[in-house]
Amino acid sequence: LFPISTHPAQQPPTSLRVLILRNNSRANIADGKDFLQLDREEYAVTEEALTAARLPAISVAVESIGFVTRERLREHLAHFKPHCIHVCGHGSSRGIELVASTGDAVDLLNSQGMAQLLSEAGIERLALLILNSCDSG
Repeated sequence: LFPISTHPAQQPPTSLRVLILRNNSRANIADGKDFLQLDREEYAVTEEALTAARLPAISVAVESIGFVTRERLREHLAHFKPHCIHVCGHGSSRGIELVASTGDAVDLLNSQGMAQLLSEAGIERLALLILNSCDSG
């Protein structure tokens, strides 16, 4: 018989940190895009994450931020160190739409930009990244 894996067994996780990014920018509304009803999605994600809290020896923390700028995202990543990120909001084939730090404009965050923010925060890998936005590819 051959062993299934030659790697040592990994310890099960003891914590789960989920970061929810909710974005509706004023620029989207000015451009005629719908103001998304993100409360229900945030509630559903939070409920699912808290289901894991019922498992023995797992602590769960959920943090949600709205009207996300690149700087706010950078701060939350560095502070919270999430295992999972759930993004809900507007997007395009060029990236997810963040609120630009200049106010009403849109700042597109693509995969390279997200990787850079994660790296700057010292996050080497995520367990899960969900992008729920129109045309996010």
